[in-house]
Amino acid sequence: MLQTLATFRVSVAGASVGLAEAALREALGHATERELFGKPLARLGGVPASLATCWMEIEMARAMTYRAAAAAARDPLAGMHLSSIAKVGATEACGRVVDRAVQVMGRFGLVRGSNIERFYREARPMRIYEGSTEVILDSLAKKLVKDHGAEAPR
Repeated sequence: MLQTLATFRVSVAGASVGLAEAALREALGHATERELFGKPLARLGGVPASLATCWMEIEMARAMTYRAAAAAARDPLAGMHLSSIAKVGATEACGRVVDRAVQVMGRFGLVRGSNIERFYREARPMRIYEGSTEVILDSLAKKLVKDHGAEAPR
């Protein structure tokens, strides 16, 4: 059962990376096409930093997800902590990316039935699937403390 959970956590992480990418694409498309004060929105105020932060978080989540997937392919139980870290990291990053994308798009991010509105609704459950963030963090903390104690000189 734990082997299956390790694999599923990696798949949720991967889905979260894909969802975050789609949200960034929507926000980037809007920000480069929409003009305010004679400039694209993508060059105004905090929008460039927001878009860059989204990109950075997606790439970090992708790297961790790939690492966890490789570990799960070798030995799912030995890599369970990596699957858990990838799942939490990617789903939390996805939530932040989608939230920023809605913010960048302003009122267009709130249009019922739009892609970004759907992404916003889909991002939240990712943090619950295959173990909620809080439950996984509790398990990771226990492993961290246990492993630290095993390595401590006596």
